[in-house]
Amino acid sequence: MRIDLHIHTADFSDGQAPATAMLSAAAERGLDALVITDHDYHLRREDRDRLQAAVPGVRVFRGTELTLVSQAGPRDHLLIVSDADVPFARLPAERIDELADWARQHEALTVLAHPWFYQEAFSFDWARFTPDAIEVASINADASRRDEARALAAEHGLRLVATSDAHHAEEVGLFSVELDAPAQSEAQLAQAIRAGSYRIGGHRPSLQARIDQIAPLEALARDVLARGGGVEEYLAAGGQ
Repeated sequence: MRIDLHIHTADFSDGQAPATAMLSAAAERGLDALVITDHDYHLRREDRDRLQAAVPGVRVFRGTELTLVSQAGPRDHLLIVSDADVPFARLPAERIDELADWARQHEALTVLAHPWFYQEAFSFDWARFTPDAIEVASINADASRRDEARALAAEHGLRLVATSDAHHAEEVGLFSVELDAPAQSEAQLAQAIRAGSYRIGGHRPSLQARIDQIAPLEALARDVLARGGGVEEYLAAGGQ
């Protein structure tokens, strides 16, 4: 069972395509399921049922991308996958115990999304909360720090997952997890990830399209660096 654990939609968050378009893209790329993880919004059951009826070939799981915030400014993002309603949105990092207790009670899957995306130091106390898994590949996961993510996983006993973090339909399924057995519920999906009963996969044509899209930007960046230039010159030359 191939699942993309991390996507955003225009219906409920900052995605650039409606949820039905994301599901249709998933079907085209051979995915069996998506977890909709819009920012600080846990997909409601009635919306899940509506989307499931619209695109019945792809199972819809309920999730959210929860923002942890702190007075010092650092923030981390956690994917929460659960059929129980997530009672948090933009949770203060000092209240991480509440999330840990809730996730344990409801057997929710928790994944540290794109580590180091916003800051170098994590905003939560690892002694008080340990997620189930960490993203090692996605559109927003820094590939140059993949070894650090693996080391962090080894230190804290985390599973490694890959997701798309798709905001556009063409990004859906860029990376995915392939479960050894089908999951019929969020609880079964969580159990499979925690048990390591999956492999990391991806959609090769989408990956190649992404590489082709980024290659000119990489070449431009290397050219600017070779001339001793910096970010301002790169952006002025058309970089992103």
